Amino acid sequence: MVMSAIQEGKSIQCSDAELTVAYEYSAGDSTDRYKWLLENAPAIEYSPDPQHLEAVPLHVTPFLNKDIPVRFHTRYFEYEMGSADRQSARIGLDRHMKTIDAIRGLGEPFITVHIGLNRTSQLSSRFARDNLCRLVEYASGRGIRVSLENMRDGPASNPDFILALSQASGSLITLDIGHAVSSEVVKQGIITPAEIAVMFNRKLGEVHIYAKEENDRHHPITDITPLKSVLGKLLESPCRWWTVELKDTQEAVDTRGLLLDYLRHKE
Repeated sequence: MVMSAIQEGKSIQCSDAELTVAYEYSAGDSTDRYKWLLENAPAIEYSPDPQHLEAVPLHVTPFLNKDIPVRFHTRYFEYEMGSADRQSARIGLDRHMKTIDAIRGLGEPFITVHIGLNRTSQLSSRFARDNLCRLVEYASGRGIRVSLENMRDGPASNPDFILALSQASGSLITLDIGHAVSSEVVKQGIITPAEIAVMFNRKLGEVHIYAKEENDRHHPITDITPLKSVLGKLLESPCRWWTVELKDTQEAVDTRGLLLDYLRHKE
């Protein structure tokens, strides 16, 4: 794949398509981080507070007014729509549906969701499938695409599980590179991150990117070499949005810089 990558404005030109390399932003972030993102972010992926969905417009409109693209992400530990407890699963689905209503008409019509984010919650594959199907249908009726993220641990760390749910529901997939690298199936040599990227290729809607996750902390990329194989496969997919999932501003800037340098020199 021959690629010329030049940073222009908010995206990178990759062959005949633009690639956005965004930063993450959560409702609970500090005022200083919010101000920095508003001044420096090329694009953001915003994670709302599920208890205060009325604040979504207040948080994202300043970015939209500056023509900064915004996507959405539900990091809802307390709202597991795949829970084996039927009532908890219903409550989780309802909160996700309310989130769809809250983001409608704001930013890009795209949201990343999870099954198995809360590792203390026992999952039901049937509830996970059925509720993801309901959410995808609900969101689709409002013009919004739902994308399911892989996890580091549990059933959702298995790429077969994620792909099966995506195919059953019609969702897209958000490939979290740090989760993949740190998962047991990769550590045990059962599959590589590049092979997961190939598995997900036609369903990829977004990528979350950082080096690895350890002790519930996302680590920055300091050497691009170990990731070149998976990055190359990602560039062969239709996905054109990568989010640098790092809270530390300097780590996020440095990681994004390494990614842009890789893209500029990719041949």
